[in-house]
Amino acid sequence: MKIEVGVVELHVKDLDLMRHFYEELIGLKEMDSKKNEVTLGYEDRPIVRLVQDKSLTLDESRSAGLYHLAILFDNQSKLAQTLVRILQNKPQLYQGSADHLVSEAFYFADPEGNGVELYFDKDSSKWIWINGRVAMDSLHLDVMDYTRRHIENNPESKTKLGHIHLKVGAIDEARQFYVDVLGFKITAEMPSALFVSDGKYHHHVGINVWESMGAGPRSNALGLKSVEFVLETTDDFERLVERLSTANVEYDRLDELVKIMDPWRNEIRFKIK
Repeated sequence: MKIEVGVVELHVKDLDLMRHFYEELIGLKEMDSKKNEVTLGYEDRPIVRLVQDKSLTLDESRSAGLYHLAILFDNQSKLAQTLVRILQNKPQLYQGSADHLVSEAFYFADPEGNGVELYFDKDSSKWIWINGRVAMDSLHLDVMDYTRRHIENNPESKTKLGHIHLKVGAIDEARQFYVDVLGFKITAEMPSALFVSDGKYHHHVGINVWESMGAGPRSNALGLKSVEFVLETTDDFERLVERLSTANVEYDRLDELVKIMDPWRNEIRFKIK
């Protein structure tokens, strides 16, 4: 099946503060706005939907939920320009960087503590695949050197949500749900983390227990509200629904949209492109 990551929804407390970060610092544009809700993205592609609920509080730090959302840039110059803008205005939000062999990644926390990765994919023809697994690592990558080498004035670029990374309570249970039930393919794995995709990309979903080993179902809290995946064809969609039914997984279906809760009550949505 061919998959893309759609839009990630976040429950937020301060809509104006969060909107400023994603709009003014990350560079996303308003696509839709309602009372207590705004959708931001690039051109016709929604990336982040902020939904305000002042009654919610943060989950415990070791709970399941969002590890980070990852925004993919299609050129290094636009990424460098964005990095400089954030570092000049909110340097305290910077958390680190890494060369992952398949990508160049820079990590931040948004103003309410949600992890945000900004990254550029290296040439996919040079990714190293061995028996269906892609080689990834976390090598040193200096953010200041990177910006000096790549920044240009007003570079053209497209952005999209490249992948999502989740905190879960157990890797074996996550493998059973995301691979055996939903049909993702494993692209890399280690005892404490799992990376899955449609089998051709390095990962559409990262899953780890680094901070959340043994975590149970989430409460209704600030942070991740839902993540959406977009399927290429109606056949892919119907096969997914059949897999859910066969596995006795509860789901809500509205025409060409399916909503599911994973074992930690992370809401996962699938729709047809």
